[in-house]
Amino acid sequence: MRLMVGLQVQHRMRPEISRLIRWRYPTLQDHASTHGRPHIQGMVADVMFLDHTQPEVPHEDAVAMGNQSKINEYEVEMAVRLADHLLHQEVMSGKSITILTPYLGQLAHIRRALTERNMCACLNERDAGDLSKLDLLDSRGDDSGKAAARNQSLVVHAATVDNYQGIVLRSHVTEPFFLTLMRP
Repeated sequence: MRLMVGLQVQHRMRPEISRLIRWRYPTLQDHASTHGRPHIQGMVADVMFLDHTQPEVPHEDAVAMGNQSKINEYEVEMAVRLADHLLHQEVMSGKSITILTPYLGQLAHIRRALTERNMCACLNERDAGDLSKLDLLDSRGDDSGKAAARNQSLVVHAATVDNYQGIVLRSHVTEPFFLTLMRP
């Protein structure tokens, strides 16, 4: 007999987000600390979805290395512009944002676009290692945290979904964060 235990009370997601997964976790409760969080300044809603018709393409360098990674330049541009917009809101001073993606190729393009806009593109060790193995980790970014120390107001943590849990910031959850899923 196998005993399964599931999460009973969640402490990270806004209730607006946790409601989206209630179909799968019907008994999940929101901890009191998740209620009453301030709205995200500069946005019309705290949770938004963007539907578009821009196609994704295989990441040529990653595919050549045997990885089936994908990229969608439209989503890269939208996520980076949104991060830039939010980081220039007065209330975001000294805070950071996270952009998540399922694909390493997309992560490489997000990182490149962030550094081109003079934002610190901070990667966790696992993603940096995975990008390096595929030769997708160019020298334009500064993932060591030195850039973050130089410019605290423009820090964006970028990660793959697989490597995000508990790695990007162990001390707290960044808010807001974006998830770029691309089309199936």
